[in-house]
Amino acid sequence: MGTLVIYTRFYNLIVLLVLLHGTCACSTPHETNITAINIVPQGVDQWAVRTTGSSKLIIDGIEQKDRYQRVPGSTHHTVQFADKVYQLPSRDVDNCGVIRFVALGDGRADVNHIGPSAYWPGILHEVYTRQPTFILNTGDLVKRGHRIHEWINFFHQTRVLPPMVSVRGNHDRGGLFETFIAVDRFVHWFRWGAVGVVGFDTEILDHELEASLALLDKTLMSLNSHWKILFLHRPIWSRGNHGSNERGWNEKLIPIIDRHSVDIVIAGHDHNYERFCASRGFHPSNRCADSGFGTTYIVTGGAATFTNPVPGISKHVVGDVKKADALASRVFSGAHHFIDFSASAHRLHATVRRTRTGNLFGAGIIDEFTFDKRNERCQKTSR
Repeated sequence: MGTLVIYTRFYNLIVLLVLLHGTCACSTPHETNITAINIVPQGVDQWAVRTTGSSKLIIDGIEQKDRYQRVPGSTHHTVQFADKVYQLPSRDVDNCGVIRFVALGDGRADVNHIGPSAYWPGILHEVYTRQPTFILNTGDLVKRGHRIHEWINFFHQTRVLPPMVSVRGNHDRGGLFETFIAVDRFVHWFRWGAVGVVGFDTEILDHELEASLALLDKTLMSLNSHWKILFLHRPIWSRGNHGSNERGWNEKLIPIIDRHSVDIVIAGHDHNYERFCASRGFHPSNRCADSGFGTTYIVTGGAATFTNPVPGISKHVVGDVKKADALASRVFSGAHHFIDFSASAHRLHATVRRTRTGNLFGAGIIDEFTFDKRNERCQKTSR
């Protein structure tokens, strides 16, 4: 196992050096020099559009004065910006059929100046071939969130559509994430078909926590969807190098998650994949008490340049929590990956795909899991 880790690290380093050759953009252009557009689903039936730069924003033939716009999602829209045209489909929130979406995270580089990981374009290409309706990004889009040229590289390498909905990672801090990304601060949410998604910002200041938790509680309470997914950057539970409960918020976050019967919590921050058993509560004796009952916690940070193949290495996690984490963990992998979801009115299925990009052994399947839950509103079963 030790030899494999060494070979993997050596392989990653060689590929990184090749891809980095000639890519350093060490100048720092002014904010007005970046031309970028970000479009994300918002709320029950809206699209949020945010642009930067001097190019005109035209929606359905009308030039917009405000660089941040919300448009109804119940109808089709044509968005023109920087000589490009984007067709926004209508969002059928009452759809009982199947939608596909992808989750991934930590696409930042491990070195300065380039922003995204050297593996980011290749991993994204594999994601796009799955034709997802939307993509959830668990944060750390760039290495240094205050450096504009890193964001330029991110937008250059990432498509506008399908929409990528992101939460802020610790490396994204610095003010530019809020400038470029079209999500509400602290908590943002949307519904699509049978799926409701809530994003929570784990990079807030300590004095902002109580207000953010209250907003999270209120949002989850009003989220009228069959499947509930919460995604954030720092994990609730993790055996990666940062480990569980890094900011000490579990005792406040988990009761909210339990109260609203969240199906899945997806985090990043640790550069690996991990799935824990379905559980409720935060005390070690209560985790995995009833098989299949509760919330499934997942870590997906596999888009990074370097990944972590060794679980349980965090130094700040205390012994009893570390033991409980080991017992609750079902699958751990240090491979580059993304999670491919398929959701219908009655079934939620996930396939964790090891990518061709960045892995010695090529593409494959790391993990699969399925949830079944009857939807009274949709009489016809969609599988």
